[in-house]
Order: sequence, then C-alpha cells, then structure tokens
Amino acid sequence: MENAPTSPNPSAASATPLRSTFLFDIEGHSVVAVKVASRIAKQISGQNMKSSRGIISKLKAKLGLTEETERWLVVTSVDNPLIEEIPKFVPLVAATLTKATDTAVTESDLAISASVPVPGIRDKDDQSESVRGDPEKFVTQPITN
Repeated sequence: MENAPTSPNPSAASATPLRSTFLFDIEGHSVVAVKVASRIAKQISGQNMKSSRGIISKLKAKLGLTEETERWLVVTSVDNPLIEEIPKFVPLVAATLTKATDTAVTESDLAISASVPVPGIRDKDDQSESVRGDPEKFVTQPITN
C-alpha cells in the first residue's frame, strides 16, 4: 500500500465564514462579490502575480491599485461578454454594490476575476463520463485590460 493515494490533510485547510457576500445578475450574467482582505482579493484575482519585464507592476500603477485593508473580490464566468468591456463592467459592478450595501463602492475597491474551465473535475450533474480525464473545473483567472 505504499503507492496508495493519500487523502488531503484536513488540518492543512481552513474555512472562514464571510458576511459581505452578494450574487448579482448583471445584464443576464451571474456575478459574485465578496468583501475580503485586500491581500486575499489580490491573491485570488491574480493582481499580485509577478511577471517578467514588470508588466503586472506597470498595469497596477496604470490602474491606480493601492493597498487597502479590504476589497471586493468580484468573480464572473470567462464567458460573460461584459468582461470584454471592462470600462463598462467595472462601473456597473461598483454601482450595483453601492446600491446593495448603501455604501459608496468605487472602482478601485474592486478586484475582478473570471472563472475558466480547468481539466480534472466534472460537474456532478453531468454523468456522461467519469471524473478521470475530464477537462472542466473552475478556477479564477485575472482580468487585464
């Protein structure tokens, strides 16, 4: 049994309940917004990715990203056509969150991310094939413009 797969160590994972979470329908597309620590929003959205030639750093400076204590992590599907129109999408999300929270939410308060299919896990509703070799699982991918 030396080669038997081991199960993940449950003590290595942690769970934190989140209070400020919203699910929106913006122009017919689902968008989730979660208020989390700025460092977590940046990590999940890919804003703290390192890149050769400083491309990400230049992009951060151009977008005016600063260190806030909290930020709204906004996730939608990569198939959402609004992510092709970032100058339209970001203000829509900020306005929707402002209305939902009754607090001013600016574009700089947002970290935008999109889910993309990744090989490995199939949706439970799709039982046409086994889990092995399936090319669909969702993760986040940073959005840049």
